[in-house]
Amino acid sequence: MPAGPPEVVIRRATTADIEDLAGVGSESFREAYGPHSGAADIEAHIAANFSPAAIREGFAGGLSDFYIASASGEAAGMARVRLAGCPLPGGDADALELQQLYVLARLRRHGLGRLLVEQAIAHARQAGAAGVWLSAWEFADWAVQFYKDVGFAPIGKVDFKLGSAVYTDLLMWRPL
Repeated sequence: MPAGPPEVVIRRATTADIEDLAGVGSESFREAYGPHSGAADIEAHIAANFSPAAIREGFAGGLSDFYIASASGEAAGMARVRLAGCPLPGGDADALELQQLYVLARLRRHGLGRLLVEQAIAHARQAGAAGVWLSAWEFADWAVQFYKDVGFAPIGKVDFKLGSAVYTDLLMWRPL
């Protein structure tokens, strides 16, 4: 008998989840962008953004909140959010940034990404934000389409530095 869909749980992460957040973020970032950039640049980005030390700093600074998704008890996705004004016209100063959203490739297609976005939107509403913004690599068609499907619209472009390379990201906005 084939296994059914995994039991999915989305919850606010705590410092006890640092290792899982770092693992999911690192693995997912490598899966998504490893084929498109140099290994040294990828690993430097991971060290700066997804290492346990970087995640711990995010908690300690109090500027970010993290959510973790699990599928049948396995850490499978993560989101990092912070209150931050949208940097381009068409957004709003009272906004929430969806800084990071990653789901492990082997556990995609179970709605974890959508549920993490819904959690970010709920977080933004609770904080009284006017909307949610994010940036996504312009050539990451899979990500851009997903964000459009959950209500985000491109409002401009921003540079994204990944090691020695500079890429163009779409800045996307979803009003609340």
